[in-house]
Amino acid sequence: MKIIDISNDLLTAEVYEGDPVPELKQVREISPESYYNLSVLDACLHNGTHVDAIKEDIEWLGFKWNK
Repeated sequence: MKIIDISNDLLTAEVYEGDPVPELKQVREISPESYYNLSVLDACLHNGTHVDAIKEDIEWLGFKWNK
């Protein structure tokens, strides 16, 4: 089976009107004062190739999410 990857990069994909521009911020970096890396990602779930696509597919099939 041939798999074709049609995904878009989250940080460089088109941003639709009303959606926030995705941002990736490095909060901590490995150094003598910190033993780990830590980053924060701020993005809309519809950015890139729909991070929430499976949720939409399940709703389309009739499954209802508890709010």
